[in-house]
Amino acid sequence: MSKSKIINLNKVRLFGVEMAFLDFHNYYEVIEDSMAAKFQERSLSYVEFLKQGTEKVLDRDYSNYLDQQYCEGLSEMGYNFPNIFRASFFVQVISFIEFELKELCMFHEEQNKPLIKFSDLKGADEFEKIKKYLKGSENIDFSLLDPEWGYIKKMKILRNRFVHHYGTIDKEDRDRYRKILEIVNSEKSITFMENSLRDKKIDDFDSLTLVIADKEFNVNLLKQAESLFQKILTLFRL
Repeated sequence: MSKSKIINLNKVRLFGVEMAFLDFHNYYEVIEDSMAAKFQERSLSYVEFLKQGTEKVLDRDYSNYLDQQYCEGLSEMGYNFPNIFRASFFVQVISFIEFELKELCMFHEEQNKPLIKFSDLKGADEFEKIKKYLKGSENIDFSLLDPEWGYIKKMKILRNRFVHHYGTIDKEDRDRYRKILEIVNSEKSITFMENSLRDKKIDDFDSLTLVIADKEFNVNLLKQAESLFQKILTLFRL
């Protein structure tokens, strides 16, 4: 395939990636806003239920049953559902980043026929293969891609915990636990579920479960990822 002397392939590629991230962001905001509105609706309904309980006498068992139903509904919309959605969205975005970076490498290989071939690179870590290709084909200085590259690499570690272990980490797996703990301590919007349990400490558990605590975690992921692609497509000649 011959190169066009008119079309700037880097700008075209970047435009496509930016449009994809815009779609991700808009979708994310719609779902987050919907869950927040539903939680507010259920909260107001629960307040009305409590008011009614003070105004008229209900059967105690029935009243307790309704109270439990309201509390479970609030827990679903305020905690369970957002955590499931955020974790799923997080995994999808990391998969998209990995896919687009691999596509970038393979497109570059087709266009430029470098001595190094992406398909020949070995290893299970796709991000390391991408790094080897970018450095080997165009001598990319990866210090110029930080802090975004380092951040995405850390997020890939978390992604693997969500995908392969449903977000759990066993403390006996010392090396992985230490890495996960370092990431959690460096990020404001992700924590362990066990931190929210009353009268309990992290030391009381043999294993811990990751929880994305608020929407800003994935908003920041999208910003970091888009910035990474902007840097790569500035340095990397297609």
